[in-house]
Amino acid sequence: MENELFQKIPSLQVIICRQCKHGVRPAEVERHLKRKHQFKHQSAHQLAQAVQQWEDIEQDSAAIQIPPVVDNPLPILPCEPSGLLCQRHDPLCHYVASNMGTMRNHWRQVHQWSQQTRRGRVGQRECTQGAAELRRSFTTVAWQQIFPSGPGSHYIHIRFPEGHPPPPPPPPPADQAQRAVDAIITAWDQARTAQEQQAVIQADWITDANPWLRRTGWARYLEGVHPQDLLRLVEAPPEEPPDPIEQAIQAIWNAMGQLAWRSQQTVQRCGTGICMEAARTEAGQTPYRPLQAYMDETSVQKHVQAWQQVLGFIARTQATQAGQGMQEWCGPLPVYGMTARQQRKWQILWQLAMPTMARPQQAPHRARARAVHMFPGAGRILEQGGNPGSYRATEGRGVSPGDQPTAGHGVSPEHVEEAEETGNAGSTEPAWMMSPMERACLEFCIELLNQRHRAHEYESPLVCAMAVLGWGETGWRDPDSYPPPFYRG
Repeated sequence: MENELFQKIPSLQVIICRQCKHGVRPAEVERHLKRKHQFKHQSAHQLAQAVQQWEDIEQDSAAIQIPPVVDNPLPILPCEPSGLLCQRHDPLCHYVASNMGTMRNHWRQVHQWSQQTRRGRVGQRECTQGAAELRRSFTTVAWQQIFPSGPGSHYIHIRFPEGHPPPPPPPPPADQAQRAVDAIITAWDQARTAQEQQAVIQADWITDANPWLRRTGWARYLEGVHPQDLLRLVEAPPEEPPDPIEQAIQAIWNAMGQLAWRSQQTVQRCGTGICMEAARTEAGQTPYRPLQAYMDETSVQKHVQAWQQVLGFIARTQATQAGQGMQEWCGPLPVYGMTARQQRKWQILWQLAMPTMARPQQAPHRARARAVHMFPGAGRILEQGGNPGSYRATEGRGVSPGDQPTAGHGVSPEHVEEAEETGNAGSTEPAWMMSPMERACLEFCIELLNQRHRAHEYESPLVCAMAVLGWGETGWRDPDSYPPPFYRG
């Protein structure tokens, strides 16, 4: 019976009369039933006793706390939309009135403010100022009232009469236009980025690049290669790579950097005669000044990075061709060939760089490699014969003088072990003495530089690696951004 007459609001710990649509204090339930609903004394007393047994209800009338503001409307109570909320002072006053007369009394008594500061006739300027101040002093809100009188009978400000926050106001037309433009630009950038990630290099990209791209022929050589693969081929190896291939590349990378530092230190400590001979470019001419060690440590590191990237490119492509390594590529990798001497020097360097646990017992036999066609006009550069130690160039191209094939050019494990023993015993050697790894790097780089091309520049692995370095993070490099060791403006 009591549930049909009253509904409790647990959040405020009060009860609401369903017929009267206002709150009733627990101590006043019996009197309310007798006066408002004509219940007999015995029935009203029993209902009052039952209500006092309810949980989540504050039985002490003095302890009931009614907040000045709630978010959502309270059940059963009527919600009036035309209340006036005081906006005087900071922090703002939470007083809510149902009409302007009550609000004016509140302003005079609580805030000591009135729209008219004096009696009598008011000028137009003062009247305008008073009206503006009046508009700033209140705002229209929705309100509810729980108790009709007594403590807690104030009007409660209802922030969201509809039960949910109102939608945000639409932005000004100028902001809408700017947002539309920004959305179009963002969508365009995302579409272009996705297209660039999926696109491979095309031979006709030379029409959209810097002028010297047509002369270098990078786009023709790298046709069909994914740009992301070009960046991964020349990136620095991680600090502690789990892949044995990347461990070997890291060893070569560090050895090349140490070789550059050691070369710089050697030039600084050599005599003038040796520096003069090192600066000689032609046999019959004497240089007018010796070789100068003018670079600081930062410049040396910057200039040697290009050589480190060249060796990293060769190592990753050679490992991929041999079916080694854990990297997955987006497409085909650049192809190139090596002369017999370059292949022999590379095998020595690679055997020294490979970790002992991952090093094969002997050089692996490979089937005949496919002829390497760079692009129309380049011809076949190199073929590998059935003998793993012999290499020959087809049509007389891609081989330096003196690189005629000879038997037994493969690298035996005994040579590698001998070089390692030399390196292990190098702890007592002078600081200027190169390690076997550094010497192998130097000899392989010399072979790269010593190659003569007969039909086309891309017969050289070094030229192929330089083409890969031509692609940067934002596209083709220009003369100003290309690695300085391979370009002099």
